[in-house]
Amino acid sequence: MWECKHCSEEVEDTFDICWNCNFDKTGSISTFEEIKNNVKEINRQINNSDKINFSGYTMIDPHKIILAGKDIKRAVSFIVLINLFCITGALIISKSRDNELIKNVYILVGSLSFIFNIIVLYKLYSAGENLESSVNNK
Repeated sequence: MWECKHCSEEVEDTFDICWNCNFDKTGSISTFEEIKNNVKEINRQINNSDKINFSGYTMIDPHKIILAGKDIKRAVSFIVLINLFCITGALIISKSRDNELIKNVYILVGSLSFIFNIIVLYKLYSAGENLESSVNNK
């Protein structure tokens, strides 16, 4: 057993941090306690502001992060649409014996896939921009 230098509680030798005050064997505040204090400070900042300050170096704008999340969701929706168009086109082609119809379906599905791929790339780029701009270095 060892005695905590901060609160004088007895702690088993298998533990490096006091169970009562979260200070380590040397009497210094533990990393766990520092993390708890940082989380409390971040929560306080979230409740008091739109931006979060980490150690005075970086500001995070949660609105930009939310926009990035929405852009990523939209990109996923467009990928689902691309797949649905491809499946629908494949089903139409498999049931048809008309070469002109097959050609037109290929052109339609290919064009729509191209357009949706451009939209997906734009949304992913936009999400990246929003994430990048959500952090402003001082």
